[in-house]
Amino acid sequence: MGSLFSLGAAAGEASSGLPVQPAADSAEAAVSVDSAGDREAPGNAGKTGEASPEAGVFSGDGAEERPRILPKPFLILNEGLTAAWITRIIKQPGRSNFVFRDFMPGLYFGMKTVDMQPLNSMIRFAAYYPAFFTFNNFPQYPVNVFRFALDMFGGINFELYMWRYIRFNLSPGFHLYFQNADRWNYFDVGVAGLAGMEFPLLKHWTLLVNGIVALDNGNLGANRNMEPFDIVYQYQLDLGFRYSKRAANRYSYIK
Repeated sequence: MGSLFSLGAAAGEASSGLPVQPAADSAEAAVSVDSAGDREAPGNAGKTGEASPEAGVFSGDGAEERPRILPKPFLILNEGLTAAWITRIIKQPGRSNFVFRDFMPGLYFGMKTVDMQPLNSMIRFAAYYPAFFTFNNFPQYPVNVFRFALDMFGGINFELYMWRYIRFNLSPGFHLYFQNADRWNYFDVGVAGLAGMEFPLLKHWTLLVNGIVALDNGNLGANRNMEPFDIVYQYQLDLGFRYSKRAANRYSYIK
């Protein structure tokens, strides 16, 4: 009887056109299908070297790669002419204060980041020649011909636009200043702020106008014991330009 039932089942499967597979083989196929489904799930993409938005970027051997930074940050350079007006005040009780003023022309060089997250930054270096001096508005004539001043300003940069034609730069930051003079070597440290405008002239050329105001501690140099100052501040004015291929000016009025 058992052989008759076996023959009947075999005949029924043959008539239906389906292949005859053992039960164990069917179970293994089901397990392999489930495993393939697990490998294709987004959560397991990293196990096979495939990238998914949730899993990050992986190389072919399963090792995680560094994330790509797009757009890539870069530096732009600018340079030009500058001038500085420095005021140093010693307060005097019961009489007018002692006021020292210096005027210095010079040159400057600056760098600014573009596409740096979360904020762009800038740094500026300047070299000056102390040319004119006054004490309480009376001219003073220097003895030493070889004299100079060095200036550095750095800070974060905020950029604004006016109808996409003029760019405004606002930069708060720190300020360092050194001056070689007849009587003392001044060394000042303080805070400063820059406000500037950029005028696109051509595709790669930009005109720059910057103004800097600094409030410093002027008693870090050789004058701190003999002639300490109560107030030290200065103004600086820049007229420069920038040539850049990467930071091109793309405006409708520039060809």
